[in-house]
Amino acid sequence: MFWSLYFWLFAIVIVGSAIGRVALYFIKPGSVSVRDVLFSLPGCACVVALHAYIHQMPLGPSLLWITLACALPVLYWIEMRDKKALGAMQKLGRSKAIVIFGATFLFTLPGYIALVLHAARWISFAN
Repeated sequence: MFWSLYFWLFAIVIVGSAIGRVALYFIKPGSVSVRDVLFSLPGCACVVALHAYIHQMPLGPSLLWITLACALPVLYWIEMRDKKALGAMQKLGRSKAIVIFGATFLFTLPGYIALVLHAARWISFAN
């Protein structure tokens, strides 16, 4: 029950954000960069991995999911060092920024754990 509910919330937030970034890229040029749009792709892949994890489906090669699991912390670090993120942190103030980014991290953590478990589950079957 938890995973199903979490999947739908996660999918709405991640896919909705990706669609919003793509729409803003075309509707309001300059407000969203190509990099912002490309950085939403790993999140959408995580939605697919979460769905596969919940339904115990071997979807794609496990190397793909392992690579994604290794890349996500690096991409998150890059995203947090971006000018927009740093500007948002300055506007919000330190304590509010910690709460917001911490809540975001905690919300996505189960999805990341599911991604790692999904990748690990199919490694033994691939050999």
